[in-house]
Amino acid sequence: MTTETNIKGLKLFSGIASIVCLILAYHSWALQQKVNQLELELQAALQPQIDSDWDILSGLSANTKSQLAVVHQQVELLMKQFSAVGMGGGSGGGNLFVEPSIEQEDLPELYIIRVSVPEEQDVEVQTEFSDGMLTISGKVIHLPHQHNTSNGSSQTEFTRSMSFSEPVDHFRMTIEHEVDGVSIILPKK
Repeated sequence: MTTETNIKGLKLFSGIASIVCLILAYHSWALQQKVNQLELELQAALQPQIDSDWDILSGLSANTKSQLAVVHQQVELLMKQFSAVGMGGGSGGGNLFVEPSIEQEDLPELYIIRVSVPEEQDVEVQTEFSDGMLTISGKVIHLPHQHNTSNGSSQTEFTRSMSFSEPVDHFRMTIEHEVDGVSIILPKK
């Protein structure tokens, strides 16, 4: 075989590999969109509908509220695991469609909600508090690699809603920006 034949073979292989990568990226994106839709439907089904004049949790014992909080955390963990399916793994540029990790920590005097993203990604968040429910929405910005010659970045939008087992003072809510994301501090009443 001549060098010219080897070069043609490599170019053909490179072209086929590029097409396969594009197809996989599209299917990953389509799967992420479906996961987002299913996650929103699951959240809507699991979130109690609270009327501003009537609190559905008010008649429950502290033990029952505590058990509900544990179940809520388990559902959040399952939803995080479900949303990670098909997102690409490893370090580097394979994580184009990863949503942020959102974890809620219940401390005696406040809640801390951490919105974390992997390296080479940044997150912008907006919050809305309505009828005892905190909605966090925003976008994850996927920054290009330093060695990548492309100038562009891509982004993924997300929305999560959560309720709390104890009343909160949303007027004193603060957002702290950190290296790997943001923390939302929500004092209890």
